Amino acid sequence: MFDQLKKWLGNAPSRPPTGPEPLTAEHVDFNLRVYWTKMTLNWNAEQRAAARQQAQTRVQAPDFQDNLMAKQYNLPLEGIPETAHSGASLLALLAVLDALETFNQESE
Repeated sequence: MFDQLKKWLGNAPSRPPTGPEPLTAEHVDFNLRVYWTKMTLNWNAEQRAAARQQAQTRVQAPDFQDNLMAKQYNLPLEGIPETAHSGASLLALLAVLDALETFNQESE
């Protein structure tokens, strides 16, 4: 059967199996932006403003750390299952809120 499959596929170069992709800042940021985009699209203007205020307050604090995974910042917002987030998560939230605001302004 394997020979028949090779015949159908032709001489396609074979690739060695790859393992999981390494956890990089770029992968984490992308996933966080997807998460926040899904969340914020369901929020009204008041919820977005509250989220922005809470996130900005924590990001501007002198002890803020832009960490990838350590969930050390509370963000108690209605409709969010988790209240603890990493520094990278708060920065991704702010970036998504900025993008949505720009999109909404350009759509008017």
